[in-house]
Amino acid sequence: MAKKILFPFSIETLYYDGYSWAVELALKMEADLWLFTASADKNDEAIQRIFHSLLEAQGHYLQLAPNKNSALKIKTERWIERGNLNDSLLTFLKANPVDITVLDSSLPMDKEVKSEVIDYSKGAIVLPFNKKLNGQDHFYEKLHNAELYKLPENFYDTLSSDHSLFNYLRKVFKRNTE
Repeated sequence: MAKKILFPFSIETLYYDGYSWAVELALKMEADLWLFTASADKNDEAIQRIFHSLLEAQGHYLQLAPNKNSALKIKTERWIERGNLNDSLLTFLKANPVDITVLDSSLPMDKEVKSEVIDYSKGAIVLPFNKKLNGQDHFYEKLHNAELYKLPENFYDTLSSDHSLFNYLRKVFKRNTE
């Protein structure tokens, strides 16, 4: 059974960096990426706005991606629910278990709901507030600054096979010796 990573987002926020990070995580873990949002209306206009926003997020990712074809290797599913984002997300998590939920700092969510999302997730990563990072180490820099909860046992083993991790660690240790 394929691993599942859930990335909830709101089109009312700038979630593109979090989206890009979640795509990279899905690639590194060879997992399916579920993109989740909710809308007050589920009419054609609202759906088109959501799809347009996702296309912009994908364009943002492709501008930053070191290997532009790699995103084609992951399976993505879009879940668009009707209603309040926080309530819909909790209901969705109760019915659909995922391996890791990636919460972007831009997601409009109070502490109580965030805590419940973490509780209903097998594992959760809360990304830090958006700081502009350049280069291939962007992924590991964000991971280093993220809040990590209940991650699967094989999480670090899976990432250890990534060659860019070696480059990131080399730069970290080089900074510490200078």
